[in-house]
Amino acid sequence: MLANKPKTKILVDGGDPQETLHVKETIGFVDGQTTNPSLIAKNPEIQQRIASGHSLSAQEEKDEYRKIVQAIPPLVGDAGVPIEVFADIGTTEMFSWIPNAYIKYPCTREGLRAAEMSDDAVFFPGPGGCGLCRNQGIKGTGLCIAVCRQARRSR
Repeated sequence: MLANKPKTKILVDGGDPQETLHVKETIGFVDGQTTNPSLIAKNPEIQQRIASGHSLSAQEEKDEYRKIVQAIPPLVGDAGVPIEVFADIGTTEMFSWIPNAYIKYPCTREGLRAAEMSDDAVFFPGPGGCGLCRNQGIKGTGLCIAVCRQARRSR
């Protein structure tokens, strides 16, 4: 365990709440966690189900994503938890999963297209997020917004 908490924020990047708990117990704190569908797919419980021959339906994928995301806030307290949009799950629905959610878009062609469609041509870098999300009371991350702004300039 660290004797003094550093000024640098320590965020866990993963899809396994047990791993987050391990990090928290090892160093004594965690400042937050970020996750995405590919990290959730690496969750040991999901890997075990797949290894046993069970393929997840679209609904089961969505339910597992929500269940894992909902297990994170008790481990990180009030820290924000960025959740990457997934398949056909709407940002409003994902934002309702936990009180400290931040919505993020993947930096892919489809993710950039979705981020651009979710705003009326005004992108705000930083934690304010895009206009549509902000108008609905949804906090968004600045990473995708900054990338979308760059993508728009490069067209």
